[in-house]
Amino acid sequence: ILISGDIANDYLAFTRIIKWLSQKYEQVYFTLGNHDLIVRGATLSQSNLQFKKSAEKVDAMKEYCSKFPNVHLLDGNIVNGIGGTMMTCDLKTETMPGIDYSLKWERNWFDGKHWRVDNTPTEIWNHYEAKMNNIIKQKPKVIACHFAPIEVGVSFEYRNNPNNVFFYFTGTPFFNKITQYTIWTCGHIHNR
Repeated sequence: ILISGDIANDYLAFTRIIKWLSQKYEQVYFTLGNHDLIVRGATLSQSNLQFKKSAEKVDAMKEYCSKFPNVHLLDGNIVNGIGGTMMTCDLKTETMPGIDYSLKWERNWFDGKHWRVDNTPTEIWNHYEAKMNNIIKQKPKVIACHFAPIEVGVSFEYRNNPNNVFFYFTGTPFFNKITQYTIWTCGHIHNR
């Protein structure tokens, strides 16, 4: 099974789901999603309170997954020809005049409110862009990311909406480097 992010909002649910998936499937591949990085709010569970920063939670998830030899968290790496990373939104993809998107991300958007990171949205983008470029150089058969690499599939309610930019990034520079036989999966858009 390959899951393109958003396993669980809280750490306890994440561990239970990973254990269940490891028993049900021969191989489990997944990327993290923006919900997986939550450390404050967005869940009634207290299990995230042990983490001060999102990076601490990610480290704990990686350590937990290492207990299962058939579970592969894709975070800038390739396993058995499958590469992946979460990616993120690129605030330069789409802009509306008069909106400071970095400030909107930090104060009003789900990730800015519920993650705990020291990086700006641009620094986060640069981090994931480098991971994706590294994956593509290795020519995987399958690429997985959470954020959508094109606008197709973004919910109708967010078309021409200032929040649309938080769902996708411009994937063309990456698509131009892969073959037509590479399979690319994504999540995040909350539609089929």
